[in-house]
Order: sequence, then C-alpha cells, then structure tokens
Amino acid sequence: MQNVRAAAFSAAILFALAFATQAEPVEWELRAPTPVADERVNELPRSGEVSCARCHPEQTREWASSRHALAWVNERYREELLDKKRPEGCYGCHIPEALHPHEVPTKPAPRALTPPEGSEKFAADEDPHFGVSCVSCHAGADGVILGPFGATTDAHRSVRSETFLPAGQSRLCIACHGTNIGPVIGIAKDFVDTQQWEKGKSCVGCHMQTLERPIAREDGKPDYAPRTGRSHALQTPRDPTFLRRALRVTARQEGGAVTVTIVNECGHRVPGLVERELEIDVELLDENGSALARASSRIDVRNHLPADGEISLVLAGRGPKVKLKATHRAPGFAVPIVFADEVLDVKP
Repeated sequence: MQNVRAAAFSAAILFALAFATQAEPVEWELRAPTPVADERVNELPRSGEVSCARCHPEQTREWASSRHALAWVNERYREELLDKKRPEGCYGCHIPEALHPHEVPTKPAPRALTPPEGSEKFAADEDPHFGVSCVSCHAGADGVILGPFGATTDAHRSVRSETFLPAGQSRLCIACHGTNIGPVIGIAKDFVDTQQWEKGKSCVGCHMQTLERPIAREDGKPDYAPRTGRSHALQTPRDPTFLRRALRVTARQEGGAVTVTIVNECGHRVPGLVERELEIDVELLDENGSALARASSRIDVRNHLPADGEISLVLAGRGPKVKLKATHRAPGFAVPIVFADEVLDVKP
C-alpha cells in the first residue's frame, strides 16, 4: 500500500510540474552555513575516496559536511533503524541509486548493502558508506553526468539537464523528501500541495548557496572559467541564521494591544522532523525597555506552522518595541539553540 501511495504522489507531482507556471526564481541571500555541531559525526570519513573528488575537490568538501553525505552513517539514523521491523524501507532515501535513470521524482531504490558476488569490495561510488552521493543526483544512463551546464571533458560525458535548471530543480529533492517515515515528515508534499513554484520558490533556491567559481579543476590543464553554481554544503535548520530566515515576524499596534504576527515563508511546514520544537517568546516594551506584557507559542509536530501559515500573539497595552526571542530544540542539541534574539519596532 505504501508503494501505491508513493507512486500516486509521484505521478501527481509529475503532472503538476509539467503544467506549472514558473514565476521569477526566488533566491535567498545565503552565506556559508554554520550549523550547530552536536556529539555526533559531522563530517563524512573517507569522503575523498569518491571518484568526483579528484576534479571537484571543493564540491566534495562541502558535500562531506552535509546531511546528504552522512545519510547512512548518521548515528541517530542507525539508532532509529534498530526499532524498525522493516528498516529496508529507509534505505532508498539514505543510500539511493542514481535517480535520473528512473522517472524523477519517483522514490529511489537503494544501493546494495554488500559487494556484488565475485567482487572484493565496492567502488567508492557504490559503497553505502557514502550516503546520498554525487552519483545519486548527477549520474544519468550509460555513464553520463548531468548538471546545469554540460561541458566537454576527458573525464566523462557531461550533459545539461532540466532537473538542474530553475523549472525542474526541485524534482530530485521531492523524490526523497516527499516521504513520511519514522521521525521524518514528507515536507515536499507541502511544497507541491501549495504550488510553491508558482511563487518562484525551489528547494535549491533556499538550501544551496550561490557561488561563483570554476566548475572543475583537472591536473595539468588550465582552470575552467568561473561560473555561477551552487554550494553542496546544504543549509538546514541546524544553522540558527538560516532557520531565522524561515519566519517573517512583524508587530503592529491595534487599539489597546500589539499583535505580533509570525509567518512561515519557507515553502513547507515547520518543523520537518518529529522531534524538532521551536519556542517563540515575545515581550511588549515601554519607552524605558521595561516589559509590559508577555506571550509565547510552541511550534512542534502537533502544532506545526503550515506552509504560508501564520500565528498571532497578542500583547495587551501600548509600547514602541517588542522583544523577540526564539529557541530551537532538536535531536543532538544538549540545550535549545537561540535562533532569534532581537527587538522589533511596533508599527502603527
């Protein structure tokens, strides 16, 4: 039944995207991500073994610190598997085969867990240790490598693909992130249901920083000309600055009270993981900075903030400023992380 639902969802996505009207692309101004580290592994061991690392060292280093690279070795994921009757249901997204040879965005099949018969070891690109690897997203049929440009190179045939262009660049993400399983919430379903592409939004536009640099470096050859590409160090809610961008907060005087409105602008529900919790606290301040009134709200899996949804907190009284403090509790954080601590002007 789960496979039937997944197939139906994928078919609906394909139909919707095929006839979608793509608005002017929205790009968040991202800086290099600075996620809060926890006690777990935060960079993939042996990342330099992947075949792409020789010509794409910068992209490989970025990817090695991402949740994609750690998808198979992540200790919390490994712990979750111990409680599952059918852990193989998680493998397709944590060690996916190349997505492009199949109909995107169909949920991918998993790579093999053991070397093929007669083989002493995996090639690095096939080894499940490498999680969501370069091959998962960029490999096409017959050894072709797909990307946003296409280029002549002795290393491999490179072809420009629509899944790396604005109109199609969310499809690969949807293939895995439309799945509800364990503590993971299929937030891509929200993206599709609310037709975020009509607003110009894409998964890539929000989660992958734009960079200007050569796309590859080959020994003994001149550098490629710089081009605008993407960082593979994915932005996640573990980065307080990135998480703050998801919420637009305003304060307005309405009669004898101030209404603080919090709008979700990220294109899917918040939070996207069962254990995540956001605590929002606001205070109305007088001219001297003393608190006149307080209010708070918790956003979690039971009280999630839907895509484009909003909540309002009402503070009785009149004052020129509102203090906002917001914290994020997530798996692996020893204490909640502050992602907003600021003072807002109250608009008339």
